[in-house]
Amino acid sequence: MLNVYAPQALNEKVNLWTKLLAFMNSHVGDYIMFGDFIAVRMEEDRFGSEFNQADTNAFDEFLIESSLVEMYLGGNKYTWRNKAGNKMSKLDPFFVTNNILDSIEHLKGVVLPRGFDDIVKETWVNYVPDGRDLSIMAKLKNLKAKLKIWNKEIYSSDASRIQQIVLRIVTLDSKMDDGSITELEIKE
Repeated sequence: MLNVYAPQALNEKVNLWTKLLAFMNSHVGDYIMFGDFIAVRMEEDRFGSEFNQADTNAFDEFLIESSLVEMYLGGNKYTWRNKAGNKMSKLDPFFVTNNILDSIEHLKGVVLPRGFDDIVKETWVNYVPDGRDLSIMAKLKNLKAKLKIWNKEIYSSDASRIQQIVLRIVTLDSKMDDGSITELEIKE
């Protein structure tokens, strides 16, 4: 298992890919590689920022030579965005060797919603034991309870928004059918 944090400059990335490939060739086995590669594989993996074909070519060449394949990631399409939200990229993929994909039939990863790491850190740091149980298991149990609440808040609001959007689409569709839709609603 290799966690990568790639440099920004292309020549430094190529140097990293060369070193990783040499390591993998001298340590034969199956690999899981993840981290921040500071490279995307396709133009649609970037939004609002420049796509660099040279970065992509160097990265793809490394992946081919290392026999790594990208693992499916569910969840958010982009794993990074700037504070303004107008630039986004898929920078944190998972790559595995084919043997791993073949041996674990339905292997996939999930890009968690923003805020997950914050809730984990906050819950872990601010845990106050009840005096009886100071074990790691008590901290983990507390974290699990907090994550359940967080998960319900995050995904129940998504379901509610989806219901509202679907209802609005049905309403607009009905108005289109009977001819009562307004110009403003058409633009909506």
